[in-house]
Formats: sequence, structure tokens, C-alpha cells
Amino acid sequence: YQRRVRGGKNGKWLCDWLIAMGNGCSSDSPSEADLARDLLKILFTATDAKQQLFSSGSWIVQDRAGLLFNLLLRLGAYERISSHLKTALFELQPTQYGLDIKPTNIAVHLDGQKIVTQYQHLLFAQFRLHGDQMVFIKPERYGTRGMSSVVMHAVTYAQTRFTSAGDKLHRKEHVPEYAKTQFLRMAQSVSRQGQVTAESVANTAIFAMIQFLGENCGEDTARSFQWFVGERLSVDPGAEMGFQYRLGGEVFLHQSTTDTILEALRGIELEYSKCIKSPKQREERAAECIRQATLSFRESASSANAGGDRTTGVTFTEANQDDACVIREAVMQLSAEEAKSAVMRILAESGDGVEYKEEWLDEVTAKDYLERVWQGQTPVLERVSTTEKQWGLGILLTPRNGGLPLGILEV
Repeated sequence: YQRRVRGGKNGKWLCDWLIAMGNGCSSDSPSEADLARDLLKILFTATDAKQQLFSSGSWIVQDRAGLLFNLLLRLGAYERISSHLKTALFELQPTQYGLDIKPTNIAVHLDGQKIVTQYQHLLFAQFRLHGDQMVFIKPERYGTRGMSSVVMHAVTYAQTRFTSAGDKLHRKEHVPEYAKTQFLRMAQSVSRQGQVTAESVANTAIFAMIQFLGENCGEDTARSFQWFVGERLSVDPGAEMGFQYRLGGEVFLHQSTTDTILEALRGIELEYSKCIKSPKQREERAAECIRQATLSFRESASSANAGGDRTTGVTFTEANQDDACVIREAVMQLSAEEAKSAVMRILAESGDGVEYKEEWLDEVTAKDYLERVWQGQTPVLERVSTTEKQWGLGILLTPRNGGLPLGILEV
């Protein structure tokens, strides 16, 4: 059976689990949300070892055999709409998935700062790059299921649109503006190469910019751009194969790191499958698996000369779901621009086919809309005056047992 399943470590892990179950162990296995939460912790420990912690960011993970992606799907993922990976690098946006996790506070200690963020969701997608399968993973404060999650997800999205932060705090897959500016300056002497221009390449990925400069301006120019980006991100290009997999400012995890992540998760699942009645003891066993992975990550980072004196750290604590007061306070604290942006986000994801414009909203209507969505109502925006281009707010009345809407109650 071991050979038939997969062989090697994977087969041995599965056989050990089957033996434990066959010995009369009435396993109280962890929920999918538990394992997803443990995966998030392991990802952050790997990021800490690279000294690339963030308060808002994403990972691009090398996953040649697709094992990490399949694991994410197995943990209860669902398809969802996302604004990520919509660059010119992809002809079609990769299918996006969401995975809800147990609320977890992650405290990032960075250069004397302590920033605590609560995460409840993982956004992820699979794509191919240079022939390898890759996984994009982004931790988010809120998911897209449930009215409160829908509202808070839109609120967080709107807040990030109007917030600036240093490179070390934000590590997202978007190409940073400073990289585009430097690239275009270095490539300004390059004439048009067929359909490929420096401007079009600047909107794809860091690795594409490096390749373009190497082919058109020489390897010295390409290396100079590599080190410019590396210095801004505090990342050694040599430790990441010359940035050949780098899209933007995200954290890149090599296949060797992915293997360690998978091994740690297998260990956690195996520990959970044993006859351990105390939840606290199960958590301690899981924490030990994460600790072992942390040591492995730091050893790999040290051998790759990935950093100097450690100025980073990360700690984890359990968190409670946000209650009604937190949601209402978050909505009321939005600026007018943020409130309107949050509404537009919800409308864009509703897929009703109507073209809405942000300038048609005012602050009061936008915040009223957000609060009614959170309360479980289904607001609709109706034009009040075509001359003034203003929108009024109505509530779509739907029968409790489903069926067609009964009508619209004007507010």
C-alpha cells in the first residue's frame, strides 16, 4: 500500500497514520481551519527566517509537484473573486481560491516596531512560471463568506488603497513604483523591439525587467537593476537565483522551503491523529513541529547568507471573531473616499452587470450601504436624478424562504 500511494516520506506518513487509526485510536482530528492556521504560522516562521516579515503582503511559493496547492484545496477551499494576479504577465487571471482559518493574531517585530494583525483567511492561486508550478498565497484579515466578512473585506481593501507604507512593511506581488521608474530610466535608450516596449515590460514582473535589460542593455545593467531592487527590498538577489521568479515585492519561497513546510504539516496531522485527549497537549505537539521547521528555515537562511544581525521576530496568539461593535466602528471610521471605495468593491464582486461609478455616491449613502449589508439586508442602489448623477439607497425585500424578491423599500 505504501508503494501504491506514493512511496518515500509521503507513503510512510500515510501508513503511520493508518496504523495509528487501526490500533483503536478514536482520533479527534483537527478541523480544516486548524491546519490552515498552522500553515499560516509556518509560512510566517519561514518569512521570519528570511528576515522579510510584513504587516501586509503575499508569498510566491515554488511548488513543482503541486503538493502544497493540493493541500490547500483539501482544507476546504472555495473559488472566489480577487483583484490579484491581473497583470500583463498572465493572458488570463489564474483561478482564485479562498480558505477560511481560525482567527489568529500575528505580531510582527520589525526594527523595533511591533505590528499586530489578525488573519482569518488565505487567498491563493496556482500558475506556471518558467515551467514550474507556483502558488500565490496572501493572508487576509477577512474572507468573502458571510455578510460581516464581505463588509470587512471591502473595508480593508479600501483602507489599503489610501495607505502608504515602507517597503519592509508591505511586501506584495505588485511591481513597486520605484522599480518601474528605475527600470524605465535604465531602458530609455532602447528602441522599440517589435511589440515589446520597455513600458509594457514594466507592467509585468521584476524578472521580466531583468531579462529585458540583459538582452537590450547588457548583463552589467541587468545586474545593477537586480541589486537596486534587492537593496530596496533588503533581499540578496544571489540567494533567490537572480530574482528569476520574482514578480514584485512579495516574499519568494524556494522549493526546499516548500518541502520543509509540507513535512511540518504532515507531522502536525500525524500528531493530531494520535490518541491525545487534551487539546492543550495537541497544540503543544503542533507547536513542536512548527519549532522544528523554524530551526530548519533558519539553518537554510544562514547557509545562504540571507541576512546579518536579526532585527525581526514573529509571535502568534489566538483571536476572537470581530463582533458587531467592531464592524460598525470600522465602517464609521472610514473616510468618505474609503467608504465609497468599499461599496464599489462589493458592487464589483456582486456581478449584477450594472456599471456603477464612485462619484455617484456620497459618504452617508456609502456608509449606510455597508451597514445594511452587514445586517444581512440586500441593498440596491437606484438612480434618483440622471441630471445630478446621484444614487439613492433601497433595500431589496426577499422572502425568508427564498424565491423572487417581493419589491424594493425606498430609504
